[in-house]
Amino acid sequence: MKRRDYVMIGVVCASVLLALCRPARAADAVRGFDLTRLTTLRERGLSPEGVAQRYLSFLVEETAQPSPTRRGLGGGDITHDYILTQIVLAGALSGASRDVLWAAATVARPGEYRDCIQLTLGLLGDTRVRDFLIRYLGDPDNSPRLRDQAARALGRVPHPSVVAPLAAALQDPASEVVRGVGPARKAYYIRGTARGSLKKVERAGVALPAAVQQAMAAAVTTEPLPQGSK
Repeated sequence: MKRRDYVMIGVVCASVLLALCRPARAADAVRGFDLTRLTTLRERGLSPEGVAQRYLSFLVEETAQPSPTRRGLGGGDITHDYILTQIVLAGALSGASRDVLWAAATVARPGEYRDCIQLTLGLLGDTRVRDFLIRYLGDPDNSPRLRDQAARALGRVPHPSVVAPLAAALQDPASEVVRGVGPARKAYYIRGTARGSLKKVERAGVALPAAVQQAMAAAVTTEPLPQGSK
């Protein structure tokens, strides 16, 4: 391991310790993680390394003390898994340093903290986590919301090995009820994400077997709710 890697790991460990040692206010513990804090990852002048360190502190906070489920402004539930998903996405969209994230993942214990770091790395197009993403997507015991991000990330690390797991996800049962303009419907969000990722993989030059192309065309990503359903 190079000296630079040791320095990076030291920086990561310091930021994690600070997050763990910071006293939490009782009111914050009741309300849970404030999602508006994620906007600070886009602060002007914040370096990719600084983004990664702040992202990791958010992730440590939420995994160490999962937020209780609460009602969102739109009427839906804001759950621990939903918050983790938003942190994962924010880290990727804000351009967190891959080197800092990789250093954190290599020293982290197995669990959702390390999993989320690797999901963010995948969304950043880091091919080192491709095998992890394949395993994570294929494990039904993982959070459907986070498995959806694994499916999204696989489209950003194109390789023949991702075709089969994404094709299998075209039949994934995870769904949510979508209400808005028109009748309410059931959306199979992992199926939709998997189909989109397969299209990206194909555009990157990976050939898709005819059976996979047929499965993409036949995949049901939305369907109307039965009359009278709530």
